[in-house]
Amino acid sequence: MTKRSFCILLSATLLLLAAGAVYEAETRVVRGWLGGEAFFQRRPTSNWRLVIINEIDPPPSRLRGTSWWWITDRGDNSAARPLACDLAADDVLQTLAKDDNLKVRVFAKRILLLPRKKELARGNVEAIAAQYASISRDMRDAKGPIHDIE
Repeated sequence: MTKRSFCILLSATLLLLAAGAVYEAETRVVRGWLGGEAFFQRRPTSNWRLVIINEIDPPPSRLRGTSWWWITDRGDNSAARPLACDLAADDVLQTLAKDDNLKVRVFAKRILLLPRKKELARGNVEAIAAQYASISRDMRDAKGPIHDIE
């Protein structure tokens, strides 16, 4: 192997490792897979937990509306909507309903209490989406303490 081909191979390997590290940091797929977490839409429970936390308590963002690929606007209040509008998310929601974070736990339990099965069987996704938006808004705008749901 020549020195030039070795350098090209090394550069390609380092580039692939860097791309993999960025993907893992954003999605947590490898950690979720190794930890045996439930998955929904190819994303593990730990990723959905962060989505919910960022939805309930969005960090102040100077970059709202920015569409650069390396910056994601965490203030988007529809990021966790698929959890409410798809029954395939029940495993993830059941796990999140036992989370240590009270807000995440209550958020997941409130979604699980929605009449999702009946509404989705009718094809009434918008009704579930509206109820989800109400839950999201209530959790985000809560002024007092949040109490757990049994």
